[in-house]
Amino acid sequence: MSESSVFFVGMDVHKDSIHFAVLTEASPSPVLQVRKPSTHKAVDEILDKLHGQGTVFACYEAGPCGYGLARYIESKGIQCQVFAPSKIPRKPGERRKTDRRDSLKLAQLLRYGAGTPVHILSEQDEAVRELLRYRDQVRRKAGKEKQKIRMFLLRYDRASCEHKPWTQPYMKWLYGLDMGQSLLTDVLRRRLDCLEYLQVELKELDKQINEIASQERYKDEISSLRCLNGVGTLTALALRCEVGDFRRFPTARSFMAFLGLVPSEHSSGNTIRRGSITKTGNSYLRRLLVESSWKFVSREKNSGALCKQREGLDHQLVEYAKKASRRLHNRYHRLCFSRGNRRIAVTAVARELSGFVWGIMTGHVAI
Repeated sequence: MSESSVFFVGMDVHKDSIHFAVLTEASPSPVLQVRKPSTHKAVDEILDKLHGQGTVFACYEAGPCGYGLARYIESKGIQCQVFAPSKIPRKPGERRKTDRRDSLKLAQLLRYGAGTPVHILSEQDEAVRELLRYRDQVRRKAGKEKQKIRMFLLRYDRASCEHKPWTQPYMKWLYGLDMGQSLLTDVLRRRLDCLEYLQVELKELDKQINEIASQERYKDEISSLRCLNGVGTLTALALRCEVGDFRRFPTARSFMAFLGLVPSEHSSGNTIRRGSITKTGNSYLRRLLVESSWKFVSREKNSGALCKQREGLDHQLVEYAKKASRRLHNRYHRLCFSRGNRRIAVTAVARELSGFVWGIMTGHVAI
């Protein structure tokens, strides 16, 4: 092969093995297909040999093995893309799936530019993202534990209480409750101890998240996002670390589509059918934005917390946030009046809120 050869390497990556398929610009059939152990030494053996003969482009499918392999290959001066599995085309009549076929398909997608690469976050942003997702898992566990305690009390006719659930008086009542059987009382205490552990864990995580948000790397962007009504530190940091670079979305609508907040559509000819939102993309951010959108049910008030969040920020940015509040509040009530469904209205508000987020993060702030 000549020194100017271009190689397209598709890799089907597993925990214990990697199957390589190599295509060139000149040959439609693979010049190499081989299975190797999933080690850096094996990757070097294949890629270094090809890199010495020409230009190498590599790719693999996103999966449980993460982005460590892509970062390692990039560190060697070789471009590596990670393709989104949901965007890889599959033939309806195809009934054979092997590592050999998968690696060849990836190499073909790379060669013809038909693959859809995912954005690889920096190691720091990815670490913060893992922390935020862990915090969300702890919050969900705490919520489920509360449900289990309520159901446990209902089964044994102890559900009625004059105190509001999960307040300090209510918790004091629970700890002093006699279930009639020592084993049942012991089970209740153990469940309460589990819930208390999760709540302490949440407080520690929230403290750590606030410390991260105040770091120089994130401080300015988090402060800008928090000037929006309904967007707190947790949501702002999640947006920053889940998305990474907002400039990769050319328009606000493309960012909305990334979140799965645009309507689904099945149109043909003169027939136009639009359905519910697509719910593709990042479900964690979509849920956070929908939760934030409930703030626009009522008109924005000049609360002390919100005014403090906007202190020291650019005047144009603050006016942009106020414009967002007015528009989204009016949007919610118009949709409630026309549709009569609060959930649909809040979801539509979340879609528009994501557009204001994109505007702040890309500098498209227009009053």
